[in-house]
Amino acid sequence: MKGRVNEMATCPVCLEEFVEARSLPCLHSFCFKCIENHIKHKTTGEKANCPVCREEFKIPENRILGLPHNFLLKNLVDAKKNTEEEKDGEAVCDGEAVCEVCIKEKANDLDKVPSATVYCIDCNQKLCERCSRPHEMWSGGPHQLKKLDEIGKTELLPRNTRSRCKKHELNFIELYCFDCKENLCMKCFAVGHTRHKCEEIEQVADSLSKRIDADVKQIRTLLHEFNAAMSTAEERSVRYHAKVEKVENEIVKNGDEKLKRLVDEHTCELQQQVRRLRTLVEKDFDAEKDSLSLASVALESYIEYAIELKNKGTHNDVIAAADKLHSQASELMKAHIIPVYRSVPDIDFAPSQIVDDLVQTGKNIVGFVGVDALAGRPTICNGLFDSVVCCRPMVSTIQCSN
Repeated sequence: MKGRVNEMATCPVCLEEFVEARSLPCLHSFCFKCIENHIKHKTTGEKANCPVCREEFKIPENRILGLPHNFLLKNLVDAKKNTEEEKDGEAVCDGEAVCEVCIKEKANDLDKVPSATVYCIDCNQKLCERCSRPHEMWSGGPHQLKKLDEIGKTELLPRNTRSRCKKHELNFIELYCFDCKENLCMKCFAVGHTRHKCEEIEQVADSLSKRIDADVKQIRTLLHEFNAAMSTAEERSVRYHAKVEKVENEIVKNGDEKLKRLVDEHTCELQQQVRRLRTLVEKDFDAEKDSLSLASVALESYIEYAIELKNKGTHNDVIAAADKLHSQASELMKAHIIPVYRSVPDIDFAPSQIVDDLVQTGKNIVGFVGVDALAGRPTICNGLFDSVVCCRPMVSTIQCSN
């Protein structure tokens, strides 16, 4: 309970106890100085944001002075301070709080100050049993007495604690004026509110408490709906992220596997076609080279034999072989004519025009990302949601000649 009281009495900006707490329309409260510093650069009539929930509010004409006091927080801070002061400074007897009347009036005459057993809500005093008796028989009516052990050292006072009038400090608040929206004592009522609609403060508080209960019930229901909606939004976000990841994997699969495999297969096919052509042409080249090689050997053999015969043979040898060599030379000249080379098939590579166009124009290569435009949703992202497109891979055919 003590921790909860300390939390409620702490300003969310300075993290200290509230000092002259002021409330914003969103019901969040702050110290006077904290909210004043928050809007110091803004002028009257401008809008500012709540430091907690960021809800906008309009700065009143008299700035912070125009914001309502939060008397609940003021009473809470006061009660907390009183409890701490009493705990630190009060006289104690055997570790217990003592009677405030006895300690003030007869401290010098008492060997031992009596322990306080009750708390008078009307007088705001801790009393021993003897001093509390007159309060039970007060001429104006018995005071509200509460046992100290029921209140506790860190609990707030009961909600039916009577407050004194700010104008007439000796009188208690007893009425509420609906016309002026003010709490009144009987003297205030007699002076200026006799013609106004007034009711007892307890009845008004009970009626307003019921209205608060009804409002809390509605807000709690709305909060439940918002929490459910937030859970739904979180689930939708998780599902959408999973779908996006799935689409990314499909894109990679389509690009790395399907399209890459298709390109690799076509590349291999083109290479095989070139190799087949090279094999055929190389066979022709080999046959042509073999024929030329045989002719060269025959011609070289003739030249070597003829020169050898001319240089080393006798006259008889030259005469005997001359006709034969001449005939053989004629045959060689007729048989070994330099052939006319056959034309070979020309070969070249022409890159696919489809690929060139895709690279140059930036058109689709791997596929399309399909975005289903929602009904009534504005178009965004430079036309990403301008139309409904279907998710489909690009169908392209790579042609090759066999």
